[in-house]
Amino acid sequence: MNNEKQFNKSFDKQSNPAAKSQNQQGDPQADDQIGESRGMSNHSHDLVHELSIRLDSQWRYDQFIENAQAMNMPDAVRMFERFKREGQQAINELRDHITMMSREGTFR
Repeated sequence: MNNEKQFNKSFDKQSNPAAKSQNQQGDPQADDQIGESRGMSNHSHDLVHELSIRLDSQWRYDQFIENAQAMNMPDAVRMFERFKREGQQAINELRDHITMMSREGTFR
């Protein structure tokens, strides 16, 4: 099978949940293992993921504020400054929750 046909077959399986995979026909247990290989619990991953997103946003707010200042948009400056304050509060809360879970041994 050429590469294009392999790609299309793979894409069809991913984009069309009704499409049957070879595993469903040939090895019924193979599909049961999807998603079991993970490095941490879903909840811990959710916390790390959310913290990462908020840290990235926090870093960008300084640039957003600078851009709004350059355009002489004081309302936008105030809005982004507020977002930055609120974002820092959320970061602190997430960090504290992760720290608490780590101490309790539940962050895994």
